[in-house]
Amino acid sequence: MTYCYCGGDVLPEEVKERWYRRCGVPIYQVYGSTEVGHVTYSKIGVEPSPRAIGFPLKSRECRIVDPVTLAPVETGESGELLVTCSYTMKCYHNKPEETDKTYVQLDGKVGERIKAIVVLKEDARGVGGTELIQWCRERLAAYKVPSYIEFRDMLPKSKVGKLLRREVRDDEIRRITKSKSAIHSQGE
Repeated sequence: MTYCYCGGDVLPEEVKERWYRRCGVPIYQVYGSTEVGHVTYSKIGVEPSPRAIGFPLKSRECRIVDPVTLAPVETGESGELLVTCSYTMKCYHNKPEETDKTYVQLDGKVGERIKAIVVLKEDARGVGGTELIQWCRERLAAYKVPSYIEFRDMLPKSKVGKLLRREVRDDEIRRITKSKSAIHSQGE
């Protein structure tokens, strides 16, 4: 055996070590998905890191983004991995709802405009969207500055008080889908 690859789940360190002692070859990582196929591989001849999924194939465009805003995160920050390739599937056949849940458009209508959803503290008075956007311009990287701000009374949180980001994102996707449907039906 010359090469061995592992994919589909995290490779436990103890399994990796036991394999190497027994077979004398490392287990390299591969990562992919049904929609885009193989995405990353560990480099042959380089000791694979147990905390990495490898390097993207040259045919794949990968971005790590904030799961709510879809804005790119800075190097070293956690985020959601988005992957595309010119010859991979772009939708689920005859399943527009599943497509809307799984796929996002970047560099088109969706994903480039940053929206901030703000819940003000009870004692905050006189704070508006213009002031908050200006505050962001003075303190954040340009790609993180919101284009517009929506004020809400509350955001969904878990029982321990953690923000449920995916719920916020899914709600935004539902709003966009509903808006697109309304525009489409008006045009008919």
